[in-house]
Amino acid sequence: MARIAHTDVRDKILCAARNRVLHYGYKKTTIDEIAMDAGIGKGTIYLYFESKEDVALAVMAEMKRESLCMLQSIAADKDLDPLEKLKRMLIFTPVTANERCVECPAAIELIIALKPHFTKRMQPFQDLEISLLTTVLREGVSQGLFRAMDTDSTARVLKAMVSGFLPPYPFVNGTQEISEQIKTIVELVFEGMRPAASDARNVCQAEVLTDGGAASSN
Repeated sequence: MARIAHTDVRDKILCAARNRVLHYGYKKTTIDEIAMDAGIGKGTIYLYFESKEDVALAVMAEMKRESLCMLQSIAADKDLDPLEKLKRMLIFTPVTANERCVECPAAIELIIALKPHFTKRMQPFQDLEISLLTTVLREGVSQGLFRAMDTDSTARVLKAMVSGFLPPYPFVNGTQEISEQIKTIVELVFEGMRPAASDARNVCQAEVLTDGGAASSN
């Protein structure tokens, strides 16, 4: 019960902080106001968080966790080939982040205020996202869609290539333009990831041998 109560209070704090910060802005928001909106005492917040900055970073982490769930769904979608998965995964985060900033301009202020702390606090989510991209790349290699490569390094490069589309200062404005440019980037990279003719033949031969072995065993 104590564990459940602990989680409930923390969730109340994060919900109140998220609503207030995205409506009024990070600078104007105070711990007193978050506590009032959450229906708890100011001192209770400090049992869970060190500062307003710490609360705001937890809010950002919550948003990243939500995005990660969507990326996991795309990566696990059996109806999509690896190339389409890469496109959707690389487009999703920049487009979602920019849409949020359009809907809630205060989100831009929040990003700018917390940016110096992003690397350390958001690194676990970054690593998980790169891990998902790596899995999709390996899937593409195993299917003969991509040539053999260092999938982890490639995933990191792909992630770095689209980071310039993230707020607060994306290379281009408008989610449609962002989406189209990232698609172009992925298509260009895909040309370099295509297997050579000899690689493709090896994959086909391996499939024939595998199928033949399976037929013989039957």
